[in-house]
Amino acid sequence: MGTFGYDGNARGATPWERMTPLGIQWGNSPKVVFAETCAGPGGPCSREKLTEQWINEQAVKDLASPPLNFDHLGYGGRLAGPVDNANASCMGCHQTAGFPMVPILPEFSPNGALLKLDAGRRPGVAQSFRMMYYGNVASGAVFSDTQLYSSDYSLQLSMSLQNFISVRCDNTAQQPDARPAVCAELIEWSKVQRKSIGDLLTFGSPAADGAPIRSNE
Repeated sequence: MGTFGYDGNARGATPWERMTPLGIQWGNSPKVVFAETCAGPGGPCSREKLTEQWINEQAVKDLASPPLNFDHLGYGGRLAGPVDNANASCMGCHQTAGFPMVPILPEFSPNGALLKLDAGRRPGVAQSFRMMYYGNVASGAVFSDTQLYSSDYSLQLSMSLQNFISVRCDNTAQQPDARPAVCAELIEWSKVQRKSIGDLLTFGSPAADGAPIRSNE
């Protein structure tokens, strides 16, 4: 994946010709944690250990020099897009693409909220859950076991599937025989998700045969 930044000071007769390549990323360098690249939450960050990307260092300087303010390198110095979160990376976000959708950043996830992983918390210390988002998911593979299908790095396709399902699987809007087959699969998926949570919330002493007592829900 690649990122460009617009440099009005660059040579070129048109705005497109003044677009400057910022970098290319083909992996997240998953073994390199935040503390190995950045001196602190606000940097400075060294990118030497991030070997699964190429950064146009001159462009980094030019695009961040007044009057320009294009500083879009992401988590720990990884390449990020022009509208990405500072804790993101190109591959980090796009490898989550699939159906059902999952949060594209740990900060956006339910676990992130429980662990208080807001964007300002020390990323070098509170990195355990974050680093799951900076592994390398192969093309066509799902990011999470809560997903049924991969959309092969396309977040647009992932959102399209979500929108399609929300309309076509609506019980009040469609007759059962008119709904796509994936709707039935999604219903079974939801039962499995609920069961896994229910099993975790089962408390009490073992039943007579040694099995756990089932919850009433």
